[in-house]
Amino acid sequence: DVARVREIKIGGREATYLDVRGTYNPPPFDPTYKGKKQADFRMLAVHFKGPKNLYQFKLTGPARTVEHYKQGFDDWLKAFKAD
Repeated sequence: DVARVREIKIGGREATYLDVRGTYNPPPFDPTYKGKKQADFRMLAVHFKGPKNLYQFKLTGPARTVEHYKQGFDDWLKAFKAD
């Protein structure tokens, strides 16, 4: 429902940081699964290219839980070293 995208630096490299909130509709791993939409979810996702590899990190869950762990996630990103 609501998404914010911003550019950040990780290990001196440009990265894209996505913060999105809304209803989560989990992907089916079984074609017969009908899925259950879950309201009030949030996802933090980061995408960047390191010197040798492409990196993608995600934190997804109920909005209150993600908010609780967001500072730790952000601190971990700041300390990440891409080799």
